[in-house]
Amino acid sequence: MATLVDLNEVSPKVQGAQLNTYTDLADALNYIGSLAGNQYSGNVIMQNVNGTITWILAINNQTTGGSAQAALGDIIIIKNDSVVSVCKQANFGSMYSIKTP
Repeated sequence: MATLVDLNEVSPKVQGAQLNTYTDLADALNYIGSLAGNQYSGNVIMQNVNGTITWILAINNQTTGGSAQAALGDIIIIKNDSVVSVCKQANFGSMYSIKTP
C-alpha cells in the first residue's frame, strides 16, 4: 500500500437526525429513498423477544453494495445530500458535534 497522508475534506455538507421513535425509522427511510447520487433501499424490522420490542432500520446502498443497520437512539448521517451512514449513539460525541449558527 502507498504511504498514508492526512486529508482535509472539501466543504462537506453533513447532516444528521437521531432516530427516537419507530416512526422516525420510516421517515428516515422515506427521506433516504429520495436522495440523488446513490440508490438506497431498506426496511424497518420489529422483533419481539420475550415481550421486549426492538426496532431496526436496515439500509442498503444499491450503488455501492454497502449496508448499515440503525436502532432507536442511533443517528442517520447524510453527507453531501447523497451518502448515508449510521452513527451509533454511543459514538456520536467522539465523532461529531452539532453545528451552531
